[in-house]
Amino acid sequence: MRRRITKQELKQTCRFCHPPDKDRILLKTQNFYVMLSLGPIVEGHLLIVLNKHFECCAELQGGIAEEFDEIVEKVKLILCQQYGNALLFEHGRSGSSLLPSSPDKHCFHAHLHCVPTSVDLAAIVECDFSSVSLNSWRDFRSKYQNQPRDYLFIERDNQKRMFFVNREIRRQYLRYKLATALGVEKLADWLKVPGWRRIWKAKKRLSPYFTDLGAE
Repeated sequence: MRRRITKQELKQTCRFCHPPDKDRILLKTQNFYVMLSLGPIVEGHLLIVLNKHFECCAELQGGIAEEFDEIVEKVKLILCQQYGNALLFEHGRSGSSLLPSSPDKHCFHAHLHCVPTSVDLAAIVECDFSSVSLNSWRDFRSKYQNQPRDYLFIERDNQKRMFFVNREIRRQYLRYKLATALGVEKLADWLKVPGWRRIWKAKKRLSPYFTDLGAE
């Protein structure tokens, strides 16, 4: 069995604790930052990242959870206004964003993908895993805290679903599923296809809106 990396080791190596290219960050708050994703599957692909280590977004509680809910809704609004859609997903300790050389397969630093696309990712994933529908972010956290387990989270058109992962899945599983559905499978691997051109194009388009958001 592969050894699970410790939180101390994560703090020394995690790309989210120490983002190497801070120019991709559009917004910083007390507990989060919003960053243009490396290897964007489409232009405008963003990440909402915790400043501190939480293993998954469903672990959040109290004021941090409230701030998360507010940021997510604001990011969704910006993406919908600028691109027309916003798909959200999280691997929830079930997928990986770590480098292949990492001693552990999974990324334990919570981050939410926000992608401007109309792809019904949940309809694709439901072929592989059972799920429950969620009424709210509070419901999402409550279900996890009552029965912690590996999950995949997907939201589209305000419809939230939690998929229960009961077997090994490939690295970047949701990225792969989404990229394949869009016919750009090669973009699933952010390490091989970093997509700098799409990143800087999105930054030029989105920066003014996040500057205004930070000034609120």
